[in-house]
Amino acid sequence: MSHDIIRVSAGSLETMAAEITTTHRSMTQGFDSLSSDLLTTIAEWGEGTDSRRGYDAFKRRVDTLFAEMFTAVQAMPPLVVEAAAQARRGETQRAAMWEQGG
Repeated sequence: MSHDIIRVSAGSLETMAAEITTTHRSMTQGFDSLSSDLLTTIAEWGEGTDSRRGYDAFKRRVDTLFAEMFTAVQAMPPLVVEAAAQARRGETQRAAMWEQGG
């Protein structure tokens, strides 16, 4: 069993949280744009056609998967921010130990 320690600074974690938030925003905007474009296209198919029923079934599956993914990505930044806060507290405690002479 390895006892390697992975060290990530509080600043790196805060940057990661911001990047995840930006990614979530981009994903949401892209999904909304794609959905809007598809609505324009499927309007030409008409209601009650096999193509429309197939699309509707596929869209329900995709919407469910995207909702799960969006929820997971949206939940990450607060967790990473909390990890950053804990890392910063640890950094402060270690610095204080050195200032006090160990």
